[in-house]
Amino acid sequence: MTSFFSQRVERILQTHDSSQPLFMYMAFQNVHAPIQAPEKYIEKYEFIKDKTRRVHAAMADILDEAVGNITDAFKTAGLVAGETIWDLRWLKTAYST
Repeated sequence: MTSFFSQRVERILQTHDSSQPLFMYMAFQNVHAPIQAPEKYIEKYEFIKDKTRRVHAAMADILDEAVGNITDAFKTAGLVAGETIWDLRWLKTAYST
């Protein structure tokens, strides 16, 4: 679902008139239940022994990728000149052990 929502935001930004104001709110839920992620993301964290933690890391990775894609879409659309984009990806590294 995360990819679906981030792709939808990207499509909205591609068609938005950048001379008009835009408020966009994205509240990602993918780091909550159910604990699941595509195998290609889980494989990146094989060094984590605990399966649940490994899947959580993959879920956070998916979130990080989506936030980066949306941030890039805002920049491409010319909508990052004085606007605020809250990018909380630093939390992933701040709380990883």
